[in-house]
Amino acid sequence: MAEASGSDASATENIVEITITDTERRCAGSAVPLQDIYVAYQVESVIREPEKTPYIVWRRYSDFEVLHSHLQDSFPYVIIPPLPERKVMYRWQKLPSDRLDPDFVERRRASLELFLRRVAGHPELCTNVLFLEFLKHEASWRDDLNTGGLLHRADSMLRSLNASLRLRSPDTEFEEVKSYSGDLQMSLSNILRIRAKLADRTYGLHQLHQNYGRVLSEWCRLERGPHGDELQRAGQFMDKYAQCALPLLEEQEQAADALKEYLFYAGALGAVCKHHDVLQYELEKKEALFTSKESQHSQIVDGGAKAGQSLVSRLLSPSSPEQRASSLELQLETLQGQIQTQTREKKQVLRSFFFLVLCKELGTIDTTA
Repeated sequence: MAEASGSDASATENIVEITITDTERRCAGSAVPLQDIYVAYQVESVIREPEKTPYIVWRRYSDFEVLHSHLQDSFPYVIIPPLPERKVMYRWQKLPSDRLDPDFVERRRASLELFLRRVAGHPELCTNVLFLEFLKHEASWRDDLNTGGLLHRADSMLRSLNASLRLRSPDTEFEEVKSYSGDLQMSLSNILRIRAKLADRTYGLHQLHQNYGRVLSEWCRLERGPHGDELQRAGQFMDKYAQCALPLLEEQEQAADALKEYLFYAGALGAVCKHHDVLQYELEKKEALFTSKESQHSQIVDGGAKAGQSLVSRLLSPSSPEQRASSLELQLETLQGQIQTQTREKKQVLRSFFFLVLCKELGTIDTTA
């Protein structure tokens, strides 16, 4: 155990520093249509191999998505740190809808940097070859990447759905965690949606008072004497009142970003539980098949040629009871090996999930970074 922890520590110490220092607008095509413009992020890292070596690469958001999907496929039992939103979710009037807006780009830059640091700080994720290539090489980092990721993900979704519907003996602890993850996602989504509606109404109300201030300011020019002065003061008050909500709403937006991060983490937690359901379902199928084959083998051994076969099978099958028994023994041996392998994989999920993930991953969620 000490050796394992030591190797993990040395692996995480190889990546000394990761920062995203700059952003830049680029065009994907030869023309300059708006849909071909994207934002590139300059990723600077220092890796000890064995001496400290600096690397600078440019990455766009879709590159981070490819890396994130690869980590999900390679480490299905680990809560993968979430990526920031591709476009603004749960937006209200003041928030920009343009993904090239400078404020949105800066928020995404900080979140992408936090994603890379979390991956680099994880004892297993930081050793992934593609992650290291992502940090080092500008263009060749995707050369060894499996291009069937989309089909693999669709197949994984179907398998997890089938497993959740047909699982006969679900794990109680994982069911509780999966239920908690679903409830947490629903609650956070409702909070963010209601908060966006309230922010819209608050912002609209204060904008209405800004219109009142404009009207009163115009009116004061038509009035002379004390009435004009009172109208001017009332217009100035309305203008100040219209602006007083913006600092509060911007402060709430920082809290909303933290809630979105927890929402994405809850989704990653649910994905780990779904992977466990798939393992449990496949293990149940193998065990049921093993029991059936074992019963057939016992019938052949105990009952001779007439056991374990229907009348049609006995007429059409040229094999002897000894041959069928030998074939079943080979099948049983293969199934037993598969069951042992899947049982070890399930234990790995349990060990990684409950001891490594819950102790380390949840402790690395830093909403103040």
